[in-house]
Amino acid sequence: MTQTHSSGERRRTELAELRRELRDKQSYLNDGREDLWEAISQWLLESHNVPIGSLRTMVRTELASLQDDPLHKMYDHPEVDDGTEAFPDKCKTCPHYGVQCPVLARHVSKQTLERIFDEADDDDELQAGLSPYAAKHHCHVIQDTISEWETGYAEFLSRGERLRILLNADIKGIDLDDLDGGFEIAFSESGETADSTPTNPTAGLDGLGLETIPEPDGPPPEDAQRIAEVTDALMNDEEEGEA
Repeated sequence: MTQTHSSGERRRTELAELRRELRDKQSYLNDGREDLWEAISQWLLESHNVPIGSLRTMVRTELASLQDDPLHKMYDHPEVDDGTEAFPDKCKTCPHYGVQCPVLARHVSKQTLERIFDEADDDDELQAGLSPYAAKHHCHVIQDTISEWETGYAEFLSRGERLRILLNADIKGIDLDDLDGGFEIAFSESGETADSTPTNPTAGLDGLGLETIPEPDGPPPEDAQRIAEVTDALMNDEEEGEA
């Protein structure tokens, strides 16, 4: 539980730091970088509602979808010839499949789930309560939804970190175009503006019309020194700003 709260606090701190730096330095972009301005603006707008999608909404939606079919009452009942017909295929790997779902068909467990939802003040607290609950009842639907939520958060922070690297490099006059190692980002002409909504907001930079260059196993030897120099320059710039 403590570790989960610690992870949540770390994510919130990273998000706040990224938001503050991108917002404060965006106006220092050089002329001709409207593409980067738009990408940063879009990220800042999205940052007020992250991770992409509420965990509360995602879990409730997934659980509700399990009973889209009226026959899927999540327990064996007279309207079906076999108990497995009362469950969706998604639940085939669950040990409760064909018998009774503790999450959706047992009164005490359902009350516990609702209490977890009611007592959680935010998604991080909700995750802290849902993770052991899902493990106890072998609910991979909740577990998979939590994993999807965590991945969306991690991808969003990664996108912000890449934008910060590009922003600082532009301000410092450092050319990253000749570097390998995943720092290059190509902006497509059809990229969406800061006022638009990404088609797939959890798809990293692709959701902004940005295409990331795949990372190789490691930078070529001739680029290693250059990467180190860029990193040192950016680190020194941050240290000078804090002094």
